[in-house]
Amino acid sequence: MSFFRSAAAVLVGMACPATWGQETIAPKLVRDWQTANKRFVFVDVRSAEELGLKHIDGAINIPHSGILSAKLPKKEALVLCCTGEGCSISMAAGGELIQNGYKKVFVLDGGLAAWEAQGLPIVADKSAAPARAIPAGRVSPRALSSRMKKDDAIILDARPALEFSSGHLPGALNVPLETLEERLGDLDKAKRVVVYDRLSERTAKAGELLLQKGFAVEELSGGIAVWIAMKLPVDI
Repeated sequence: MSFFRSAAAVLVGMACPATWGQETIAPKLVRDWQTANKRFVFVDVRSAEELGLKHIDGAINIPHSGILSAKLPKKEALVLCCTGEGCSISMAAGGELIQNGYKKVFVLDGGLAAWEAQGLPIVADKSAAPARAIPAGRVSPRALSSRMKKDDAIILDARPALEFSSGHLPGALNVPLETLEERLGDLDKAKRVVVYDRLSERTAKAGELLLQKGFAVEELSGGIAVWIAMKLPVDI
C-alpha cells in the first residue's frame, strides 16, 4: 500500500481497530426510524460550535471527547453523525462505544452532508455565518505543494488534535480553532500563515481572526479533503 493510501485509510477510519464492529446506516432509513418513532439515540459527535451552525433535526450533541462519559443506553440503537463522508470522528466514537460494551452502534452513511443532499430536515442558524469584512487570500493545494520546499510560511491546521493526528499536511502546526486566539503569541508575524481545516466555516473563522490580529493569511482551497483527493503528501 502506498504512503498516500495508508494516510487516507487512517483518515477515513478504515485502518483503525477502533472502528471494527460498527455498521453504516443510510440517511433515509434513519429518517424512517424517526417518522415511525422507533426508539434510538441520534448523536451528533461534532463540537457544539459546529452543531450550532447546522445540524440534523432530532440529533442531540455529544462531542466525541464526551461520548463515554455521557453513559448512553446500551439497550437502544445508537446512530452517530459527523459532517460528511471521510469524517473520522463518528467512526472513532463508534469504535470506542463498541469497545466498551455497546452492541447496536451505527454511523450515518455520508453524515450531515448526505442527509442534507437528500432533502431531509436540518436545523440551520442563518445568522451564524455573517459576511466577512476582510477576505483572506486563497492558495490551491497544487500551488502550496510546489511552494513548500522553498516557502517558510506557517502551515496552520485548525482542526481538533484527534483529526490532526489522523493525518495532516507535512510540517503543519496544529492550533485548534478553539485555542487559536490564546496561542497567537506562538506564531511569527513576520511569516505568512496558510490555514486549513476540514470545514470551510472553521477555516474562514481562523483566517479572519488571524487577519484581525495583523497576520498575512491565505486559506487552503478545499482544505484537507481536497489535498488528500489530489494525492498530495500527508504526514501522520
